[in-house]
Amino acid sequence: MGLSATKEVSYASESSFAENASDFSALTFSKRLPVLDVRKDFGQERMDDGSLQVRANDARPGYLGPRKGSLEIDVYWCGHNAVCTGALTETWLQDLLSDGLGGGDVTQVGGTVGAGSSATSIVYSAATLVRGGMIRIGAKADGRADAQFVVVGTPFTTPATLLTAAPGAPNNNDVLYAAQIAYPKETLGVTKRFLVGHSVADSQFIAIGCQLESLALKLAIGEIPRLTLKYTVARWLRYTKTVPVVATLEDCKAAIWSSGSVFLQTVGTATRATEAVNEIELTLEMGLSARDGLATGATDMTIVSYERMPVKATISLSKAFATDWDTLYDSDGSASTKKHILITGSTTDGKATAIYAPSAFIVGPRPQDVDYRGLVNTRATFRCQEGPDTTNDLTRSCIRFASA
Repeated sequence: MGLSATKEVSYASESSFAENASDFSALTFSKRLPVLDVRKDFGQERMDDGSLQVRANDARPGYLGPRKGSLEIDVYWCGHNAVCTGALTETWLQDLLSDGLGGGDVTQVGGTVGAGSSATSIVYSAATLVRGGMIRIGAKADGRADAQFVVVGTPFTTPATLLTAAPGAPNNNDVLYAAQIAYPKETLGVTKRFLVGHSVADSQFIAIGCQLESLALKLAIGEIPRLTLKYTVARWLRYTKTVPVVATLEDCKAAIWSSGSVFLQTVGTATRATEAVNEIELTLEMGLSARDGLATGATDMTIVSYERMPVKATISLSKAFATDWDTLYDSDGSASTKKHILITGSTTDGKATAIYAPSAFIVGPRPQDVDYRGLVNTRATFRCQEGPDTTNDLTRSCIRFASA
């Protein structure tokens, strides 16, 4: 008998969809995940025979159906796990998010701020920035950029124009931190394979052809943000492995959400405007359509690929009771004022995380008084849409996740 809570969850990227579906012995795994919880639903139906019988209570055994299912893992939303003053090294979570959402960028390079910078124009050196990317500047409580995230507009030559103003102008030689970016786009990244294994003999399972089906993010000020990643599984099999298959558990440097800010401003305006928010909720509804076909890999496999369906992202913000969001709500249709929202959660080096919505409009229900821990609050919900800069997949993404 073994402990249920003692298990290994490892993964690897697939070089082709559901590779080696008929030869699990050839499968290897590259990273062991720091998972908080894992739930698997590996199913296979026995289809009813259904043959007509001459007596009412007779029957015949059925036939094996497809072997497919789902896999759900909970993890902390960690940062880059190392200080981002130079080039970035893609983390395990960035890999999962970028291939699951479809888009990712780890090409930014940290550097330093030069003389003559302002809150919206950054002179920089030894850095590489990308259009639509997110960076962090300075140190917490420095009285200038305050280590908050900002969004890059045009970085092709120094100075770089920012879409969101920093709290203040940084000084010469202030540090500019790069960030990993993950974002949804209309095409998917490569699929993954997972191993879920107990130390008990024969209690190891391998899932192949796995694609991110949904993403849930739990945000609470003063708590470590948690992600739930749910994958559709094209085929699974119980396959004996000696765990741990991957010796080293990946690093996961995370921090509570504090010391950050919520930037909320009209689209196209960079002037810094913040809200004193005490509660944040984000939902990301991701459609995934499994394409069935005559899969050649195994006799009990029917999924041959996936297609990403539309992504719907909403951000709900709650603050001390006020009526200023009523005007925003009452201007409907084409008269609606669109906002861009930048949420900096943590500013700790190597553990920093942030969210950016380049364009969002208020949706129902109407902002009104709500209870927050016995206090009177106001809550407004915003639907995220493509950004106004349609240069590439990153700039027009409806929501972006940054870790630094």
